[in-house]
Amino acid sequence: SSTLNSDLHPRNRGIELGKKASILLPILLIALWISSTEELIFRGFLQKQLQQDYPWFVAATIASLIFAFSHLLWEVRNTLPQLPGLWLMGMVLTLACLSDQGSLGLAIGLHAGWIWGIASIDTLGGVTASGKVPEWVTGLGGKPLAGLLGILMLLGVAGFLGIYFLSNFPVTF
Repeated sequence: SSTLNSDLHPRNRGIELGKKASILLPILLIALWISSTEELIFRGFLQKQLQQDYPWFVAATIASLIFAFSHLLWEVRNTLPQLPGLWLMGMVLTLACLSDQGSLGLAIGLHAGWIWGIASIDTLGGVTASGKVPEWVTGLGGKPLAGLLGILMLLGVAGFLGIYFLSNFPVTF
């Protein structure tokens, strides 16, 4: 008599999928907490303080540099290659605030979505690099912000924000 491997049995795959899916809500809540905290600090407070003395673009550049370098607190080696991407992410999130008439809502939503997506993929697995594309394209060390595709994604979001929102709410440099 033959027996099915318990891991391959459809009933067990459903249980495993349910366990994996149950982690998505906690990841989302953590992503919302992190993004809300970071946006309040970097766009809500620091950006506004810097704009009292500098034009918005200079203030955004400084606040985004501090935002990027603050991520070194968690892990230096894997964060260093991400610094340009983190800086660009800060600039895009500043653009989101400006395009939403100063509200942090859009920036928090974008930031939370990015954190949730990356953390969900990391936690649930299932996505592995094939090795067919150079790591500098997909992201050094598996970190999207340390690769060309991550940078292009951020530039795409910036382009969308610039075209769609800033045409309705002109900002002076």
